[in-house]
Amino acid sequence: MNVYHFPAPFEGEHLLSCLMRYSTSRGRKEYVRVAKQVSTNVSKIECSCYWRTVHSDVLNQYLPKYRHQIAVNNTLLSVYSRFTHSDFYTLLIEQLALPHKLQLKYEKIEQLHSGWKWCPDCAVEDEEKYGVSYWRCEHQLSFKRRCSKHRTVLLSRCQCCDYAWCSLLQGPGPLTKCPNCGKHFSPCDRDDSDLDLWIEESANSILQTGFEFKKVELQEHFKAQYGFEEFKRQWTVAERKHITYQQDLFGKWLDTLDLSKHLVPLSNNKPYSQHPAFNVSAFTFKNHSLAPMINILFMRYCQEQLC
Repeated sequence: MNVYHFPAPFEGEHLLSCLMRYSTSRGRKEYVRVAKQVSTNVSKIECSCYWRTVHSDVLNQYLPKYRHQIAVNNTLLSVYSRFTHSDFYTLLIEQLALPHKLQLKYEKIEQLHSGWKWCPDCAVEDEEKYGVSYWRCEHQLSFKRRCSKHRTVLLSRCQCCDYAWCSLLQGPGPLTKCPNCGKHFSPCDRDDSDLDLWIEESANSILQTGFEFKKVELQEHFKAQYGFEEFKRQWTVAERKHITYQQDLFGKWLDTLDLSKHLVPLSNNKPYSQHPAFNVSAFTFKNHSLAPMINILFMRYCQEQLC
């Protein structure tokens, strides 16, 4: 459904933030009703969702000639498209027709923070410049932890009462103080390890248009370690031992990394190497579209251990 005076996105604004601004401008008490005039699919939308029905509904508020560029600049679809087997334009057409078509396996493992993230410095600057702060698209990449402009640690919840913006239906944000307890948000201090810095650099690289993930080349490096080119239905005992050996090598390397700031903890404090997302043979021989963090960890292992 098209509505009147739907706002154009600000610089770097997340597409769904436009819906928040539009709905709030019609009055706080009417927020939910107005939001549902644009899309009936406004609940349970996480900040890092690459595409859902609500994205299509909001994008359709704009003239067709602007939709492609808005999808590139104001959604995370262009980021996740680099880890699939489709070019962005084809993927966008598919998502507009079937919003749930793109599925990234094991994406939940990298959703450490469920709330929408924001930079407190950006919030102040945006209020001064536009009269309102807004959710920036690049801040919502799941494993991005610092603002590219200010290098400030991104916030995802109130440090006092643990309030977080986890739903579009919670209304506007980000704000300079918590709407629940009224306390002002304070900047977070965090010491970054070399791994943290590498992950942040990877996030920034992925957000740039020039990033290219060459999964086929990575798979060839892993195949060279196995000594065979394709997946088999039945393996010899020697081949099974070799598969287990390669998995153990990768697992031992992975468990030397402190990923607690970036991945969801596993039950009973199990090591991340036991998660099915990090099955080496599945990565090597199957062409699933995996969440970005999983891919870049395989890429780092390849660069450090196999090349």
